[in-house]
Amino acid sequence: MAPNMTSQAFIPFAIGITGHRNISRVEEDRVRPALDAFFSNHARAYPFVPLRLLSGLAEGADRIVARVFLEVRSRLMAEGRDGVANWELVATIPFSEQSYKDDFPETQDEFYELMAAASDVVAVTQTPAEALRREPSLRDNGYEAQGYYMLRHSNMIIALWDGIHLELRGGTSHVVRLKLNGHESPDNPFSVHDCGSVFHIPVQRSEPSNSHAPMAPRHLFPAAHPNGEKDLEELKIAIGRFNQSAHLTVQPDDIAQSLRYLSPSDEDGTAAHQHWLDRASGLDLTVINAFAATDTMASCLDKKRIRFTRVLYGAGMILALALWIGLDRIAQGWMVGLYLCALGLIVALYKRLKQRDLAIDRLDYRLLAEALRVQIYWRMLDGMKSEHEAPDDQPEAEFLHAMVLDGLLSQQALEMGWLREVLRLCGMDRNPTRLSRADRALHLHHWISDQSGYFARTERRYDRQHSILRGMTLAAAVCGILAAACVVWIDQHDLPESLRHYASIAAASLPAAALLLESYKDRMAIEEQAKNMARMKGVFHRSRDRLKGMSTSHMPPLGLIRALGQEALAESANWLILRRSKPTVLPT
Repeated sequence: MAPNMTSQAFIPFAIGITGHRNISRVEEDRVRPALDAFFSNHARAYPFVPLRLLSGLAEGADRIVARVFLEVRSRLMAEGRDGVANWELVATIPFSEQSYKDDFPETQDEFYELMAAASDVVAVTQTPAEALRREPSLRDNGYEAQGYYMLRHSNMIIALWDGIHLELRGGTSHVVRLKLNGHESPDNPFSVHDCGSVFHIPVQRSEPSNSHAPMAPRHLFPAAHPNGEKDLEELKIAIGRFNQSAHLTVQPDDIAQSLRYLSPSDEDGTAAHQHWLDRASGLDLTVINAFAATDTMASCLDKKRIRFTRVLYGAGMILALALWIGLDRIAQGWMVGLYLCALGLIVALYKRLKQRDLAIDRLDYRLLAEALRVQIYWRMLDGMKSEHEAPDDQPEAEFLHAMVLDGLLSQQALEMGWLREVLRLCGMDRNPTRLSRADRALHLHHWISDQSGYFARTERRYDRQHSILRGMTLAAAVCGILAAACVVWIDQHDLPESLRHYASIAAASLPAAALLLESYKDRMAIEEQAKNMARMKGVFHRSRDRLKGMSTSHMPPLGLIRALGQEALAESANWLILRRSKPTVLPT
């Protein structure tokens, strides 16, 4: 089944669960109000930020939080609360369902009841039940893998925990420490990942233990993030703004058009596109629809910003012209009025740009769209095993998702901010598609050809803009010099005063226009972007040349795919940093 292009492209806020299994009924009744208040407050404060709850559905904390979550969702939906219908429970279990149910033989009915309420199920490992019984260490490995999966795909976690730190790998205290302190990348010990906040609800275990006395629930934040509470709020606000914009502006036809950019095309563009959609059905719809919505909104904001910037600088040129004409006492009343109108227009446009964050949103959405584009291609081409190939023929999609977050974009973590957290949410392949080698090769050839053409066209566009602006700037400067020479010549030859007025206006306004044009060119970073596009064009042109003469069923080395993805991600991140270093300012 193809992705549902008419579904709403909401990005959720993901919450993982960790906690003890042995929680008494008395303790459950005590913590339920805190959980209810947590979910209800979120619904009131962030109506456009749906929740995604990741639960292992084990006895104790996993099921307590899941049940309260479902109860609050049902109550708020009955009240007609906006956005709650998009809340979802995702069962993230350590083994297959048949293997996992053996861990709680007395409560399997409750387990299956919650599994039925889950919108989807992710089995982190597929270890058979016989292997688990034969080798107990595999069970521990599965629970540890589940913990890492939850950390990687959640923005924060809820911990029903007694507060005692133990050394059990994969246990509650271990998961809490990893969320607060992060974990090192195997390739770079200085790069720490998956840090986030923890909503700690203290509980006491049902059996005798050294559990601390119950305390009030509290938020815990990583020591590396001194502004953790503010960062968490800003993340929710950014996701809410994105979702609200998508809800108000993006139409199903827009999403369909953006999705066509991802797919190969034949003569009429229909059969190959449908084939691609069928093969993409295993990807999380959040990824597909988020890319389409983000690409659409980035394109719209790009057009708006260009219009705003042109009007802003055009008003600046009118402002300078009105000032000099007024100073020369020509139509002075009209010039004062024109000057005030131009000044008011500049201030109004500038405030509108700042208030609506059009420039910032455009940059963020464009980078997010490109990162999601790479992630989709990477995982369709490299991360999904063919059923006809050996298990180790390709890395898992989960590994590639880690590469996107850790290996590349961690270097731009401060500049990217909320975007890395959104990419964290868009990495769940719940039912991975198994593509044949021929299908992957077809999509790879399309990706390289499409990107090669895109960078070539974009380089030509930037080169053309740079040449036009450079010519206009040079012409304005030269004409300004000539006008100044005319003023001197008029003074020496006692020509009519009216000629001197016009020459003086030209001598003053044309150099000002040249400066504004140069400032516009610098703010738009046209020359730098042309050079960057030329470099990326060279990368994909060389890759395209390597594919020449190969049939579309030929699959090149996997290293080429990863290298291309790395280059594309790095280019997008560098583009974001470049453009953020040149914000829109009042023309000076």
